[in-house]
Amino acid sequence: MLHEALLLPGMHGSAALFDGLRAHAPAGLTLHTVDYPSEGPQDYGSLQAWLEPRLPSGETPYAIVAESFSGPLAVRIAAAEPRGLAALVLVNSFVAAPMGPVLGAAAMFGMPLASRLGVPARAIRARMVGADAPDALVARVGEILRGVPRATLAARMTTVARANETSAYLRTWLPIFYLRSDADRLVPERALAEMIRIRPGLQVHRTPGPHLLLQRHPERAAEVLQLCLSDRG
Repeated sequence: MLHEALLLPGMHGSAALFDGLRAHAPAGLTLHTVDYPSEGPQDYGSLQAWLEPRLPSGETPYAIVAESFSGPLAVRIAAAEPRGLAALVLVNSFVAAPMGPVLGAAAMFGMPLASRLGVPARAIRARMVGADAPDALVARVGEILRGVPRATLAARMTTVARANETSAYLRTWLPIFYLRSDADRLVPERALAEMIRIRPGLQVHRTPGPHLLLQRHPERAAEVLQLCLSDRG
């Protein structure tokens, strides 16, 4: 069992949306978080250079738990074999640019942001947290998205559209787990299917929930995370 993990956020880039998961973390598991820089380059190479000095010391083995946008970044870091990194958990993520729904998400985000009105609650429910999500969660996600500069979010969308970390994914010797929501409306199933095709040993855990699983169902996600970190080989 690993007792330490670093949580990498989705396109929103905020550690604040991990508060629920941290509250439900299993006893003995320390969860670290980061907020991505809100200005400057947002490509995976630049984010890797920014993040590497902020990784856990490596004195204790740890995992990286990467949500959505952060999957390719986590894979890049794992391929570099930093001290102490012992496993990856990818949550509704990808290693190469996903098609379809994700490209549609760019339009979903981009148009509201351009008008300074933020992402409509109906879009947050439909694409990210589910139709039955609590109003408080919908409001919190909207608040955090409104706080991301439009240029920064656009840059992250471009990063997703250009992503291809397949080579790093195949080089990574670490155990990799994938947590897949059955109602993810952003990352298509075929993104996972391709990851399994090129790396049949990928360990997949499927669970009910929307794209932002760690926020909508933190208790359930914590249970699956514990399973992954208890079985890392």
